[in-house]
Amino acid sequence: MHTPSLAAGLFFLHNPKAGGTSVSVWLAQQFSAEKRSPLVENGAVDHANLAGRYDDFKGYDFYSGHYGRDLFDAVRTTHLPVTNFRNPVSRLTSLYNYFRVAVPETEEVMTSPRFACVQAAKQQTFEAFLRNDDPRVSAYTRNHHTRQLTRSAWEWESDLAGAKALVDEMPWFYIAEEPDLSMAWATRWLGPGVANISRDNVTPDHAGKIGQISSDLEDLIFRFNQHDFALYEYALARMARLNGPAH
Repeated sequence: MHTPSLAAGLFFLHNPKAGGTSVSVWLAQQFSAEKRSPLVENGAVDHANLAGRYDDFKGYDFYSGHYGRDLFDAVRTTHLPVTNFRNPVSRLTSLYNYFRVAVPETEEVMTSPRFACVQAAKQQTFEAFLRNDDPRVSAYTRNHHTRQLTRSAWEWESDLAGAKALVDEMPWFYIAEEPDLSMAWATRWLGPGVANISRDNVTPDHAGKIGQISSDLEDLIFRFNQHDFALYEYALARMARLNGPAH
């Protein structure tokens, strides 16, 4: 709790289904409970309801959630941003599996507009899910991370150059495909003896869970997520420069 980066405060922009739950728990452990912000928003409905009114959430040292740069800019003083990355093909496959298999089919989940993306995953094939133009669904499936680092994943501005500039501000980030390199960097950042990040938030096997997908579906994901692919490659390149070649 005494390194310069942590003393400045941290803001974790949690990219969903990219190892972020484990990262969030690990980062939160670096701060005492009273220094951690309560949940601010969790999805498009909460984001619209708050409409940028974030004054009540200022003054904490640690923030973590599916938040965008707009909230970061509103509450930051000396806070530094951090985030998590995953190959968009793997991330979106995992997102679909999680919504389809792991989220319980309660009446609220199956009827509320708040859970439109979950409903789509449960009712549609993966291809139909990716092609779904409902903004309540496509907000999750089309350049989600770049929009998150631009302004908000729940809004539609996608500024790749701006997102890269925010990545350059980060003292550290996690890449799901590079856990060892991520932790080697974390050890240099926070010092020796830092606990490892667990990797136990995995969607269980189920009859509806999909595995390897076709090259056509990979191409479709790329078509809808060119900014996110470029941002992911940018993060890999930065980590490689700091830690040695990524593999």
